[in-house]
Amino acid sequence: MTTTRKKRKAVEEEMPTSEPGQLIYVGPTILDGLLQQNALFIGGVPLQYEDLLKEQPDIELLIVPVAQLVETNRLTQIPGTPQHAVYQRLQKGA
Repeated sequence: MTTTRKKRKAVEEEMPTSEPGQLIYVGPTILDGLLQQNALFIGGVPLQYEDLLKEQPDIELLIVPVAQLVETNRLTQIPGTPQHAVYQRLQKGA
């Protein structure tokens, strides 16, 4: 391996990545701050949210890999998308 390739590989290893284990919640803050907008979960969704997700499974539409953050945020703004419907329902506290 050349020196240039070694340096490139070292830099790539140091750069943060959007691994599947890194998830972000893009919905509004709910339940008096229990689940906050832009909460980052590393290694999956913590068990403390298990009951919430059982009661309201559609919230999972707003918990996405970090790489999908921009696209999902966009979808929350488009009426008629499932993401928009969930976001609006949560924002109204329903």
